[in-house]
Amino acid sequence: MAGEEPGADGLTWLEPDQLGEALALWRAEHPEGTVLELRGERAADRSAFFDEAATAWSLPSWFGRNWDALYDALNDLSWLDRPACLLVVHRADRLLRDSPEQREVLLRVLADASRRWADNPGPGTFTTLLVTDGDTAGG
Repeated sequence: MAGEEPGADGLTWLEPDQLGEALALWRAEHPEGTVLELRGERAADRSAFFDEAATAWSLPSWFGRNWDALYDALNDLSWLDRPACLLVVHRADRLLRDSPEQREVLLRVLADASRRWADNPGPGTFTTLLVTDGDTAGG
């Protein structure tokens, strides 16, 4: 996307000026897909992240606001009723800034989900874009 390939962890880090092209390309490839967005600055700690994710991504009612539940939701996208999902985290470098160890857990969950979908091609697809605020890339 926009000249950026996912890293070995399955996640793609972008600068803000790369997002428009990446979104346009993804939407052209997945016209029936959905884009779910989250603002990293609204998720400074674990509790705030789960609140923001549940609301911004419209996670299913069974979402338990914990890492296992997030993993389950991202690995079974039947709740979306869409064949493709693009997860965009804006200001990802500010995500869980008060909880660096929790940030690492989140990045592992996102990476695992991205790799799982990439390794098991089928009717669905899942992609994660992490957009920095322009000051730092890759966290």
